Amino acid sequence: MEYLMNDPWDGLNNFMATMGYWKEVQDALFADALTRSDPRTLGRVYLDGDRVVIPSALDANQAEIYTNYSICCEGPRFSLRKSGRGDRGHTFSNVEVAWFGIFGDAAKYFSGSIVATPIRLALQPRLDPVEWRWLDAGLPPNWSSIEEAKPSGIVPGRRFFRTDQPDRYYFTDASDNVTAWVLDLTWDQIVTVFSEGIGSAARVARPTFS
Repeated sequence: MEYLMNDPWDGLNNFMATMGYWKEVQDALFADALTRSDPRTLGRVYLDGDRVVIPSALDANQAEIYTNYSICCEGPRFSLRKSGRGDRGHTFSNVEVAWFGIFGDAAKYFSGSIVATPIRLALQPRLDPVEWRWLDAGLPPNWSSIEEAKPSGIVPGRRFFRTDQPDRYYFTDASDNVTAWVLDLTWDQIVTVFSEGIGSAARVARPTFS
């Protein structure tokens, strides 16, 4: 499939603005002591060649558990990858988590499902994941899916795609319908919907999107 965007990193400024917002939300939650653990996990996002790096703010030499993420441009698609150290000192490097046809969709998925949802789950009291509202809704309009091996070669797999924009598609580990609903949100809606119920977020300036 040919890549249809002129700028492969279209949406990068909006992604960086969103990550800056969630970093400030984490700082506010820490100041308010409203989470079960130190929530300040986001480092500075930056572009490094063919990948956008989202490093952990935790010191790899001191933290028992940490995860660094990156969104990698692979020509016709983008992959979301992670490296770090998990439970019992297990280390992992460049593990593929999901694949997307365009960077903006990979960035929206990361902003909502990988960053905001864990913040909501760590609150006291805990807030439900936003994605739960779409569990029984099926796919949104203009989305469909077909059985197809994942880009890693793993079978079975399922590709979800926009019927009116075939360059927009995704594969995730869970092969889920709800990701399509997240991808159909605007950047402003990503911030609004995923910050619902987070009181400390009211003190954080909302990002400006292009």
